[in-house]
Amino acid sequence: MILNWSFGTFGFFLIPFYIATVNGNIFIIAMAMGAAEILASIATSIVSKYFSLKKAMFAFMILSCIASSILIFVTEGTITLAALILLLMFAVTSAFDVAYLINVELFPTLYLSTAYGACNIIGRFISIMSPIFAFIPHPWPMVILVVFSAICAVATLFLVKVRKDE
Repeated sequence: MILNWSFGTFGFFLIPFYIATVNGNIFIIAMAMGAAEILASIATSIVSKYFSLKKAMFAFMILSCIASSILIFVTEGTITLAALILLLMFAVTSAFDVAYLINVELFPTLYLSTAYGACNIIGRFISIMSPIFAFIPHPWPMVILVVFSAICAVATLFLVKVRKDE
């Protein structure tokens, strides 16, 4: 769970720094990022009501992997970049939102606040590196995000519900 949480924080901070390096209208791309966060909040509330959170986490990780893979090859065109950044930010934000929700299913109430704290502390330490990785030459920031999201997608498959309140 710490790995998935760390991906959420890392990606959430990497993308805003990364857009400073792309060739396109930064204002349109920033508006797409804002729209993605709003859409992710709506999607997460819908997904959490009707689907398994583990499957949702896996799906958002795969979506992030796909969007960042495409961004490796797309470097021009404001509208195309904005659409891809919207998709990537949507996936990362949704995965991060689901990470908050899934902890309740995974950990007993007695350990829940400790689990949140451990995930948050390690996630923040990893996200400290996001500005450094965002400003390395293209395509490496997206390659790192592809690898990180692929690892987290696989790690999601191993999440086990062990919640037992006794």
